[in-house]
Amino acid sequence: MSELFIEIGVEEIPVNEIKTAIDHISRSLWMLFTNDHLFESESNTIEEVCQTYTTPRRLAVCFNGLADKGRPVSITCTGPRKESAYDKEGNPTAAAIGFARSKGMDVSDLKIVKLEKGEFVQLELKKSEINTDVLIREQLTDMILNIPFKKSMRWVKDGISFIRPIRWFVVLYNQRVVPVSIGDIKSSSFTSGILLENKKIKVLDCKSYLNVLKSHKIIPSFDHRKSIISDQAKLIAEDVHGTAVLDNELLDTLSNLVESPVAILGTFDSRFMNLPKEVIISVMKDHQKYIPVEKNNSELMPYFIGISNNPYGDNDVIRKGYERVLHARLEDAEFYYNEDIKQPLASYVELLKGMIFNPELGSLYDKTQRIVAISSYLCDEIGFKNKSLVPSSGREPVPFAKGGILSQPIDENSTIMTLKAAQLCKADLATRLVSEFPELQGTIGRQYLVLENKGYERIAQAIYEHHLPKGFSPELPESLIGAVVSIADKVDTLIGFFSIGELPTGTQDPYGLRRAVIGIINTIVKFQLELDLKLIIDFGIDMYRHINDKEKLSRQIMNYIRIRLKGIIKEGINMDDMLIEAVIETKPVNIIEVEQRIRALSDTVLKKEFEPVYLAYRRAINITKGYKTSNNDKVDTSLFVESCEKDLYNKYLEVYKLAQPKLANRDYKGYIKTLETLIPHINLFFEQVLVMTENLDVRNNRLLMLTNIGMLINQLLDITKLNTGGIYGSKE
Repeated sequence: MSELFIEIGVEEIPVNEIKTAIDHISRSLWMLFTNDHLFESESNTIEEVCQTYTTPRRLAVCFNGLADKGRPVSITCTGPRKESAYDKEGNPTAAAIGFARSKGMDVSDLKIVKLEKGEFVQLELKKSEINTDVLIREQLTDMILNIPFKKSMRWVKDGISFIRPIRWFVVLYNQRVVPVSIGDIKSSSFTSGILLENKKIKVLDCKSYLNVLKSHKIIPSFDHRKSIISDQAKLIAEDVHGTAVLDNELLDTLSNLVESPVAILGTFDSRFMNLPKEVIISVMKDHQKYIPVEKNNSELMPYFIGISNNPYGDNDVIRKGYERVLHARLEDAEFYYNEDIKQPLASYVELLKGMIFNPELGSLYDKTQRIVAISSYLCDEIGFKNKSLVPSSGREPVPFAKGGILSQPIDENSTIMTLKAAQLCKADLATRLVSEFPELQGTIGRQYLVLENKGYERIAQAIYEHHLPKGFSPELPESLIGAVVSIADKVDTLIGFFSIGELPTGTQDPYGLRRAVIGIINTIVKFQLELDLKLIIDFGIDMYRHINDKEKLSRQIMNYIRIRLKGIIKEGINMDDMLIEAVIETKPVNIIEVEQRIRALSDTVLKKEFEPVYLAYRRAINITKGYKTSNNDKVDTSLFVESCEKDLYNKYLEVYKLAQPKLANRDYKGYIKTLETLIPHINLFFEQVLVMTENLDVRNNRLLMLTNIGMLINQLLDITKLNTGGIYGSKE
């Protein structure tokens, strides 16, 4: 079995682009070799045959288990239907000729085969064997240059584009160099040592590569570097009887910043300990990428741990450099902090008028006023529908979001505090400290307000919580006040950016709208808030003057929320995907009700006993497909011809009257039981009545009645989303 080893040597790659690059290279090569049958074993997974190595200056992959040549294989290509491929005289049509030509074959090579859906033409393509090294030579350059970096650069005139300049390139197949070029960089068998040495080092294969780098104190494995950094940090923190404050995000960043990690303990002036703990940690972690040190009781210590990338350097000199930079940053923070607290937090609200939220959406002051209005609306809704957020006896919390239900009574005082928190929630954006350290927004607002008056702790906590969740953190508000302001803020953000066409795409979400929706959903679930999201969205839309078609925008936002809701529910509860899909397709507006409905229906809809309901109502839905009606249309009983259609309509009116209260009370099983009483009348109608009669008025009247009947079941779930063969073992 053969081995392929590739290394791309570059100048330092941005931290967040390394994984994208190595994943693209490894997966693209694996798919190439798999498609051309170049692995000795056909059943290998990518993890079994590929090892990857990354540092800030290296992207390396090693493939094992390769054959020197691919096996010749036959590929079957299915083309158009027989009736499209040949005319009545049996002559090939343009469709057949074009299909054959697109595959490099002659039309005479076509053969007719009978498949499940009818007769089609097919071609058998013979794929000849190809040498592995030839394939590498032909495909590798384009594969590397097609890595989907967010931003690339050119470093020579008319040169290639890559994330950073390429400095060396190793391509070895069975210890032999495969001649491949990337721009003016030709492949070789020489890698490079650490940056300060800039020494060429010969390698033969993956094993020798690892040994050579190890001898030069370079750790090519990301996971190994991460483990070394963690172990070293823990060890030197113990020297001062402290604990290294390690989090996965910081460790990942550090592991992608260095290839020869050396942990160095530094200290800072104890006077800075008067600053809020969050400020010191933010300066260390977010700006300097230092690891904080705490006592066992989580009290911060005047120490930090820096990670050097120089195994041969003078650690005392490096430490002093780290300390000098940190001192300057903390001195800045101290100055901003002392200036900020000279005036109350409320005084900064007025300054928001001069800070643009978005050129088309106004200032941060404008946004704040909208948040206050939506928060007030939510207080009214919650106060009306939830006198206390204690679940009724026997009612379980919704399981598809983390966190329990908090019991907090809604009273006038809570409303006042909520509106106060909403008014102040963006005030810290105008402070000097947040201007310099934007990641501290919310944290500084909380700190400053408590500093003014400890009696404002609940309001201060809400200011912090309204930003949650942040980034990829699952943390949600813990107070009801914070939850209300958080939802209000995110609803306004959604409305604003959707209204100006700034929608998230599959790869781009610059305003965090996807995260905002997930935050809204999970917060509502955590607090079991019985809210009509459609009404909240409509209320928020009314505050914008530039929106012309408000209903269209409302539908667009609600559809986006439902898409995200569908994903959250599928991840969080063990329910059939098509049942979830069927319920979401009814366009629900109450998130709490959705989960309850899905759980209740799983005991009914996914059982064989539901089949008669499905078949009867699906028949009504199928025949009315494409028939358009309006809310003003009413069934005209004078147009009934057959007695069974009169009986069906009368029974429909009876069922509708009995069923609606059950649906409103979430008695879903009772609702279905009521709908079952209509089944004999539906079946008899279809046996005795021709719906599509030539009399247009009679036909449309019957279609309107059947549309109304179909809507009975579609209020509960969209049964067209159910794969009946998978549930009942029968076809429609």
